[in-house]
Amino acid sequence: MNRESILHQSPEYVQAKQAHQPSTATCARQFETIAREMRRTNNWRPNHRFLDIGCGVGLYTEYWHSRGAVVTGIDADESQVTVARARAEFDSASIRYERAEADRLPFDDASFDIVFANSILEHVTDWESCVEEWIRVLAPGGLLWIETTNVLCPKQGEYRWLPLYSWWPRPLKNLVVHLAARCPALAHHSSRPALHWFSYFRLRRFLDARAMSVRDRFDCMDVTRAGLAKRLARRMALSSAAGRAAAYVAVTPLVVLATKGLQTRGAAARPDRVGSGGTVVGR
Repeated sequence: MNRESILHQSPEYVQAKQAHQPSTATCARQFETIAREMRRTNNWRPNHRFLDIGCGVGLYTEYWHSRGAVVTGIDADESQVTVARARAEFDSASIRYERAEADRLPFDDASFDIVFANSILEHVTDWESCVEEWIRVLAPGGLLWIETTNVLCPKQGEYRWLPLYSWWPRPLKNLVVHLAARCPALAHHSSRPALHWFSYFRLRRFLDARAMSVRDRFDCMDVTRAGLAKRLARRMALSSAAGRAAAYVAVTPLVVLATKGLQTRGAAARPDRVGSGGTVVGR
């Protein structure tokens, strides 16, 4: 038996979900972005404590373990946790896996240096409680990575065969969620189809109120490796609130990086603060 055969022996829906898992190149880009951001705040160290929320069969956790992190993964799906544990055992990898809900983590306060939540927030019922729980287990100076749906961009990957779905009104989205229970392929065989659609501005307000220093994919972009189109989008995003909203129409998903306890400027001082009308904020 090899490590891939472990996945092939798992339930069919688990195998179907893994067809949409990240490549090594994607993991490497995320690692580099997080490392660069934590070096910027003087909080990077080789053996950082890394928590993967919604770890699935452990593809992200395996990558971070290979880069020297002390890794823990949690998932609400016992079948996926079982596969992840088997893969780690096969590789003799010291990765801790737990079956747990994202809003009730079995860890002490300040247990982790990095909390990584990739494509999770949109699937939970009470997203606010989840984020507060993730902040609780994050150590001072630690970094929270949230990658989630982007309401401003018409392109999305949560549901198949539904063009411009991000812009659909809430009643139609609720109907789609119910349809996904009858047709699992509609939501890529997810047992918890996406419920929420976020804007950067909405998440930033929530995190600002909890003493988190918030940056996004444009703030953290490595311009030395970015092409012309990405550099122009970044320039637009950093120019104003309207410019950032316009830039988000063209990119997905939404990526937010928030550092705990390092708020160096108040929300009101941000040049791209949304006006009182809130016209660029939505779900």
